[in-house]
Amino acid sequence: MRGGFGAEVAAMVVDKAFDYLDAPVARLGAPHTPMPYNDRLELEVIPSQERIVEAVRALL
Repeated sequence: MRGGFGAEVAAMVVDKAFDYLDAPVARLGAPHTPMPYNDRLELEVIPSQERIVEAVRALL
């Protein structure tokens, strides 16, 4: 969510097309957290299919 190609696209859309947007730009991404070494904690940081679907539905 911070930096990277998607963040640049979102920033460009807000800069160039703000007046045409019906809603603010929302970004979906992994948590801004260092990757843990513990296997169980690692599974909490890596996005699962269920969490991705849940986050997308929350955006709609």
